[in-house]
Amino acid sequence: MKTDHTEPSLDDLAADVARAADLGPAERARVQLRCAAILAALAQIPVADQPDSLLDPAGAAERLHMSRSTIYEMMKDGRLRYIEKGERGKLIPESAIQEFIERQARRAGRPTLEAIRARVKATDDRNHP
Repeated sequence: MKTDHTEPSLDDLAADVARAADLGPAERARVQLRCAAILAALAQIPVADQPDSLLDPAGAAERLHMSRSTIYEMMKDGRLRYIEKGERGKLIPESAIQEFIERQARRAGRPTLEAIRARVKATDDRNHP
């Protein structure tokens, strides 16, 4: 006999810390997976109508916590996309910085949106047969 158990919404849990603290380990893991799936999905939505800001190599180096010479090296070998400004100037679009960060995250084995969705589905299937 299946009982009708409705899970609290994320808004309910955010508004009532005591209720969130009373969650059991399995329910807490499920809420965490739901949050991760939402964040992963939001991260893939392009920001509309915002021009791509441009960084000079020093700004890109600061943003990526790297040296300026490493930034120039990455531009030269194609790891970091850039646009030319005049004869010697180079500017790096913010989207190129994001692309680089995402490539590094994939290499480090961070879960993809598909992997997070599969984990949420597996947890759902186990908790709600």
